[in-house]
Amino acid sequence: MIISEKIISDRDCLILKDYILNKETYFKSLGEDSYLGTSDNSLTGRWKYYNLIEDETVNQIILDPIKQFLSKHNILPTYCQCWANIFRNKEGIKLHQHGNFGWSANLFIFGNPCPGTFYENIGSIPNEPGVFTFFNSSIFHGVDEINYDLRISFGFDFVKESNLDYLFHKTFKIQ
Repeated sequence: MIISEKIISDRDCLILKDYILNKETYFKSLGEDSYLGTSDNSLTGRWKYYNLIEDETVNQIILDPIKQFLSKHNILPTYCQCWANIFRNKEGIKLHQHGNFGWSANLFIFGNPCPGTFYENIGSIPNEPGVFTFFNSSIFHGVDEINYDLRISFGFDFVKESNLDYLFHKTFKIQ
């Protein structure tokens, strides 16, 4: 199951873009890059050191739309982890999965819609700012190297309380 819906405005995407670019150095200072599927010193590789949904600026923009999406699809209550991905020219993320524990998602914030995000057994889905793509956490997905300056997205993992041990750091309960 893959569900894609626009949940935030283009204006809010630009606010998030500027915010994440301004906070990139801070997030990278929280720990070592621990992910081998991206370029060296990636922001993606710091996913386990912070939870963006707890950040006041991000929370004010994305929490209510995510709650509405989850409620509409009968996926509440859940716990969430959220991190930012920044890819620059010739960067991407290799095909990977998050595990078999619940759901994952990405929220495209900024960049060229192509290449889209590639999903196993589905193919590439073009990106659009503000579109939240929700899928089973066991689905392999990735983004080919980009050939433009900047691509920003948020990644998510969602679990029910019974699967909290699958998440690796501080979680945020969405009710």
